[in-house]
Amino acid sequence: MKIDTVRLIIAAGLSLLIGWGYYSMSTVHENAMSIGIATGIEMLLACLGGFCIEYKECSRAGVVIRITCIIGAILFLILNGIFAGVGPNTAFYIISGILALLLLLVVNSVYRTKQ
Repeated sequence: MKIDTVRLIIAAGLSLLIGWGYYSMSTVHENAMSIGIATGIEMLLACLGGFCIEYKECSRAGVVIRITCIIGAILFLILNGIFAGVGPNTAFYIISGILALLLLLVVNSVYRTKQ
């Protein structure tokens, strides 16, 4: 497993731009910063596993990890889009945290199988 630094820089920039977009899209301006930061961190997490890491020693597990991270990124975008329109509350932080931890759990479990 090796991290590609060029892809990491691109993913970080893309995550920042997506977070900024959700910040400006938020209808409730008191909580817009939290939506922007949460979206940026979640997208960086998903892009890190999906695009930035090269899985040379376990190619099958690498494919599953990439697909899982891409599906997680799509779920994060949809969920954060809903909360940007409605306005975040406590459920926003709980649901986002649970999804992020589930994503990490699945990726870690798949990586440890070494198939």
